[in-house]
Amino acid sequence: SSDVCSSDLFMVVYGQPIVEIALTTYKAIPPFLEKSFSFLLSNSRLDTKGIFRISGSDVEIQRFQKVIDATGDITYPNDTKPFVVANLITRFIRQIPNHLLIDKNAEAWEKAKTPEEAQKLFKGLPLIHRAVFTKIGRAS
Repeated sequence: SSDVCSSDLFMVVYGQPIVEIALTTYKAIPPFLEKSFSFLLSNSRLDTKGIFRISGSDVEIQRFQKVIDATGDITYPNDTKPFVVANLITRFIRQIPNHLLIDKNAEAWEKAKTPEEAQKLFKGLPLIHRAVFTKIGRAS
């Protein structure tokens, strides 16, 4: 069984603006990210202790990242360690240029003192950024 989804899409995903990925894939959530969350949510993998703290195999992470960058998509074998998938998600989010919360808004986020202020800032984010946060919120 191959861990690559065939696709006509050839692009580097990691380190790209999330809006650019959405325009290329025609999806608010990049396909690989959707599948990564689904993988972690299936079979209670998200309950794995330390899932976002413990590093997975760097060799595996790099192998999957190359597949994702080459195709924009991924299919994980069932025996893939949840730590690897969690690391792929966090690497992707860390490498988004200008970050999900938008760097120019950093001061406003730091000054937000109430949930209402944070919600107003959140609503001001691009739709694509909000979609990723919504997906993260459902997974946690």
